[in-house]
Amino acid sequence: MDCTEGEHSEFGYECFKCDAGKYNPDRKQQYCTGCEPGRYAKDREKGQTVEDDACVPCAEGTYSEGEGALECIKAPPGTYCPTIGMNKTTDCAKGTYGDAKGLSECKACGIGRYQDERGMVFCKQCRAGTYNPSTHGQSDEDCLPCKPGTFSSLGASTCTECPLNFYSDREGSTECKVCEVGKWTENLIGQEECAIKKKACDSGQELKKEKGIGNGTCEDCDVGKVSDGSECIPCAANSYQDKGGQDKCILCPEGKYGKGTEGGGSVAASCSDCGIGKYNPSKGV
Repeated sequence: MDCTEGEHSEFGYECFKCDAGKYNPDRKQQYCTGCEPGRYAKDREKGQTVEDDACVPCAEGTYSEGEGALECIKAPPGTYCPTIGMNKTTDCAKGTYGDAKGLSECKACGIGRYQDERGMVFCKQCRAGTYNPSTHGQSDEDCLPCKPGTFSSLGASTCTECPLNFYSDREGSTECKVCEVGKWTENLIGQEECAIKKKACDSGQELKKEKGIGNGTCEDCDVGKVSDGSECIPCAANSYQDKGGQDKCILCPEGKYGKGTEGGGSVAASCSDCGIGKYNPSKGV
């Protein structure tokens, strides 16, 4: 058959226009040529005679594998197509991931994460006790151990300093330990160890220890007693304390005096008015 350009005659008795995605620049051809891989049918028009009129390159983020493609395919998650006209996808590299279709570039793993495999759709979190302050982590070795005095949870980008009266004495801690009774961190955070207190407890407390049982516990002083952290003692004469857990007694105000000499009271009523014909110009006398 004397078929013209843009036509073909596969069986030799009738001419047909080349399908969309195919073209034929010559006469008397049995077959049409399909768009090469990486290209697809332009406008889906039949009877094209020139390749550039029949085919266009796949856009970034898409590809076509076979000849004569009518459309391009979006790169699946975990892969990408960085340029136009691609006939296959590229796996996301280590340290990156692809969480959607049609990507022209993969995303970097963020801080606190890494990816040690290719073609992944997510990044792995640094394990607890480690951290990663940088992006594009490619190995769990990019997750650095927290130094003593700090700790971290899963997926950390930085380590957290141990709070007051807590410590960690080794690398890679996932939590801090509380100081033993009688020890503290001297009002500092991020400590590797606890120091011995000069006083067993905080002000307003004393150490209660049962014989043979642990290190004891610090408990608040009762009302009427105060402590500098060593032991609870009754308020002195002409003073009182109506709250527990205190380190100072309250002096009886002017015009009043404390009952008795065996010790102060636990309420303000422990201070009595001066009698008729008497006065007191000073506190605590």
